[in-house]
Amino acid sequence: MIATRAPIATHNETGIVPMRPEHAAEVAAIHRSVLPESIYSVLGQRFLEYYYRNLLKNKSFFGYVQVFEKRVTGFAAATSESMSVFWRQIALDGWRIGGVLAQTLIERPAAIRTAAQAFGFLLTERRAMLPAVKGELLSFAVLPAYRVNELGPDGAVRSTAFYATQHVPVAAELFRSVVRELARREVRDLKIMTGAANTASNRFYAKMGCRLLPERFTAFGYTTHLYYAEVESLI
Repeated sequence: MIATRAPIATHNETGIVPMRPEHAAEVAAIHRSVLPESIYSVLGQRFLEYYYRNLLKNKSFFGYVQVFEKRVTGFAAATSESMSVFWRQIALDGWRIGGVLAQTLIERPAAIRTAAQAFGFLLTERRAMLPAVKGELLSFAVLPAYRVNELGPDGAVRSTAFYATQHVPVAAELFRSVVRELARREVRDLKIMTGAANTASNRFYAKMGCRLLPERFTAFGYTTHLYYAEVESLI
């Protein structure tokens, strides 16, 4: 079972801060914990750490993390060049990506099919997902204990202990940080892909002002919803 708690690390900052390489291990662990069905989660912690640490060297990639009590509690990763961010990373770092991926597949042979699906997705379905839109929220996750609400054992929805004491809507603040950075980079619009079955994510993006498009895609065997918004409308 994937752990629900990220590795303990020491960070001097508090609040929403830009993602940096030293956050990669915790971000990877949160990604695997909160997004277990993500194709990158299947590839494991080693690959995810490498993925985030090295994407930060890509000028079109950026991210934010929420730090509380010296640990990362949530993150949002995005790009200002949706259709080229991954291909640019392959061009910049192809040999090392291949090496890390090969090592991962040797250790996790069951992930070979997943890796093949990921490459096929980049070549096919992804190209059809609003190719003219430059901004994209690539991955987004907050540990359950640091969200606004939680579902209690009695089935009732109540504020988490974190929100009741800190009054910080972590997910909303991370999302707004991404939007502000896209605006700073003069990116006009934003797209987000999320699983149709992920009720919480679909509700959140609608609440934040994104519009669900009628198109439906199948990514890695799951029906995917596609959201769109003009960046200016989200500020």
